[in-house]
Amino acid sequence: VRSLTGQFPALPIIVLTGMDDDRIGIEAIRLGAQDYHVKGAINTGLIGRTIGYAVERKLAKRNLEASEERYRRLFEDALDGMALADAETGIIKDCNQALCRMVERGKDELVGRPQSILHPPEGDAAKLTRSFEEHRSQGSSMPSEDRLLSKSGRAIPVEIQVTRVRLDGRDFLTGVFRDMTERKRAEETIVRAKEEWERTFDAVPDLIALIDTDFRVTRVNR
Repeated sequence: VRSLTGQFPALPIIVLTGMDDDRIGIEAIRLGAQDYHVKGAINTGLIGRTIGYAVERKLAKRNLEASEERYRRLFEDALDGMALADAETGIIKDCNQALCRMVERGKDELVGRPQSILHPPEGDAAKLTRSFEEHRSQGSSMPSEDRLLSKSGRAIPVEIQVTRVRLDGRDFLTGVFRDMTERKRAEETIVRAKEEWERTFDAVPDLIALIDTDFRVTRVNR
């Protein structure tokens, strides 16, 4: 069975055995067979149904594996940082390379650690951060702003989008972290430019008035 599944991974395999031993059938299925039957206990109708079910299960497995592979590629290739954390414990189960680069840590430094390692300390590092508890109570949420903490101690402004998912009977939170550093710098530059313009406007000794298109005075200097 192992040899056949290795050579023909897309081929559904049904094992017919002359031995009425469940251990043989269980081992065959563990190695990749879709089903097994004892030769003397099977008829034409049963073998037809078995083949049909085996083909359906193999196709379903292939579709699931393809879906998982597409998700894995999207997860790993995303430009934004992404992390999957256990909703109850806050333990990080997976993360992508974009998040690793953002916080200057290897994947092995993040997976298996509390999600609080991603954020500035709030006290007990083993506990959940306030933002995680809020996201956990809300489930999926609208984007919100927060800060991450890099290994070198740099605070990183981010926008977080959280989605609750259920995997293998447990709830997880998937977080997408968008680096807002450049946006925040641009906003600060605009604010400084506005403040500088206002100081210059008010410092002019002559009277200056701003008038809109309806000839209404909107501002005068001091």
